[in-house]
This record gives sequence, C-alpha cells and structure tokens, in this order.
Amino acid sequence: MHFTVVFESHESAQLAYGLVFTPCPCWTKTAATPEEVVINLHSDNPQYAKGDIDRLLNHIAAGTDVRPFGNQRPGRVFFEEEGNPRRACIVVHSTGNGTPADLAMLEEDLRDKGFSVQTVTFGGEGWE
Repeated sequence: MHFTVVFESHESAQLAYGLVFTPCPCWTKTAATPEEVVINLHSDNPQYAKGDIDRLLNHIAAGTDVRPFGNQRPGRVFFEEEGNPRRACIVVHSTGNGTPADLAMLEEDLRDKGFSVQTVTFGGEGWE
C-alpha cells in the first residue's frame, strides 16, 4: 500500500503529499517519479519511522509548495494560523510496499502533532 496525506488548506494552497515506498519511504508532491520526490526520508530503512512527519511539516512550513495568491503572505499555511483547525486525511491506496504498521505510525505521528486524522481506504467501506 501507499498513502496520500491531504492537509486542510486555503483554496490557493494544495497541501496533498504522497508517501510512497520506492523502496524506502519518500514524500512526493504528486506522482512517485524521481524528479517529484520532495523528501527521501531514509535510504537505510524501508519502513516509515516515528517522527518522519516532522520533515514534511518543516518542508510545508518553509513555504516551498505554498505560493502566495492575491493579498496572502508568502508561505501562508492554513493549519499553522491561529484559530484554524489542524486536520489531515490519509487516503490509503491498495498498491505499494507500505504496511499496516506504516499506516498506524503515520496516524500516530499526525495525532502527536495535534492533527485530527481521518483515514479513507480505496475499496474500503462505502465503496461500490
């Protein structure tokens, strides 16, 4: 399996990232091609590790993928602004080298960072 994490965001900022295992875990902005890898987490461990969310959150906070729109300040991140909720949705895809343990660790990491987390599985409950 592999995962897509979608953070609640302003309309002008699309904060969706893939967590793929090719073969080691990498955060990607879109598809899992080498030129779209945002962060290669670690090349010596093929599993998601506790705290791996930190590097992605630091990347987002740096404003690398958040472009200003209208009168917004550069790097404006919805979930970091006072009063805005910290919500994330994890989409679970059935293909890939991720494991249920990777998913559980990712969910735990997000909750430890104060996010309310909802997990949706393609082909899971509610799909026809």
